[in-house]
Amino acid sequence: MEHIILPKRNYYLLAGTLIGKEGNSEGNNILLHIQNRILKDIYGPVPSEQISSLQTSSFSGENKERRNLLRAISEITKEEPPEDSSFLDCSAYTVMPGLVDCHVHLAFDGVDDEKAMTGWNEPESVQPLAASRFESLISNGILAVRDGGDQAGINLLLRKITQEKKIPGPLITATGNALRRRNSYGSLLGEAGDGDNVSRLALAGVDQIKVVTSGLVSIKEYGRVGPIHFSFEDLQVIVNKAHSLGLKVMAHADSDLAVDMSLRSGIDFIEHGYYISRESLLRMADLQRCWTPTLMPVYIWTIKPGVDPKYKNIAERIYRRHQEMIKRAFDLGITVGVGTDSGSPSIKHGELYYKELELYSEAGLSTGQIIRAAMTNGSFITGTSPGIQKCHPANLLVLEENPLQEGISALKKIKYTLHG
Repeated sequence: MEHIILPKRNYYLLAGTLIGKEGNSEGNNILLHIQNRILKDIYGPVPSEQISSLQTSSFSGENKERRNLLRAISEITKEEPPEDSSFLDCSAYTVMPGLVDCHVHLAFDGVDDEKAMTGWNEPESVQPLAASRFESLISNGILAVRDGGDQAGINLLLRKITQEKKIPGPLITATGNALRRRNSYGSLLGEAGDGDNVSRLALAGVDQIKVVTSGLVSIKEYGRVGPIHFSFEDLQVIVNKAHSLGLKVMAHADSDLAVDMSLRSGIDFIEHGYYISRESLLRMADLQRCWTPTLMPVYIWTIKPGVDPKYKNIAERIYRRHQEMIKRAFDLGITVGVGTDSGSPSIKHGELYYKELELYSEAGLSTGQIIRAAMTNGSFITGTSPGIQKCHPANLLVLEENPLQEGISALKKIKYTLHG
């Protein structure tokens, strides 16, 4: 896999097959024109004789070959390409938007929370941290993420690093610190939840607000979840304040009670929801809210060594029920994203994303539905670029196989990643 940083000039890419933002094939032999890292135009299907002209010429060859390639591009676009243009022949491959992980914690590494935290107050350690996290994400085709918060607001620093192009990285939707109830679950993620802290986060430049509305799901006792964090009235104060400042709100909600209260309070995005009920799904569909189910934090307990078989069985029972509700959510037309909760214990960034997709497949979702969840729905939830759409950043995957024909296993066979 080769990672390509798009140049600040004209770039042309010939796609053998193009998968658009809705997860469907948009045709074969499509020429993309990218200008200053933004998708400027789409041409095609390109006739076979013009494809031959493109393939037999080269920008890196003699002046005559370069002129022939510029002429071939001009015949397709009906415009004169600038002399400094670049061209990438992907006619043997499938091109699609990059994948999106809707729930990560970049400040943590999924291995050692204490060690990760020691570097939070050392500025010189942040860039190496960013490099390792970003490399793992990009190598797995993940070109956009939404961070669920950390106590030190490291996700804001990492977003700045990517925006300033110091280190190649994914688009980051940052929440700064999560808001929670004092002396409750979430001490590593954030601070006390109130309207003043919403205002503080808005001034810090967060993209969304994260609120922790419940404790954690238990794998030691089926059906048990940590307590609710806020009264309905206090939660509504937070949500109303965020919305008044133009910020959407995501809620950690592990119990159905937390999901129900979150929906009623106006929260935009539900995270986890391990015991979500059919009634809550119907309400979610009616209100047109979004859900990121995050199977991985529970599934991981079924494969970790040294876990009591009794607890493994409880974890499997939880995630199997969760799969049933994910399928039901798709059937109801709910916008469901893909999130791994990477950075959480035993969940390294990028490495288990494909397993999350496999669990969606096990739940009965089609390849098209999974691709849509992983890119189109993810882009909506994170507020990032929808992928292959004019006037939007070109964050692209080039695959050696077509997932619409070969299944989701093709998503692991990445030839190139391209983004700004």
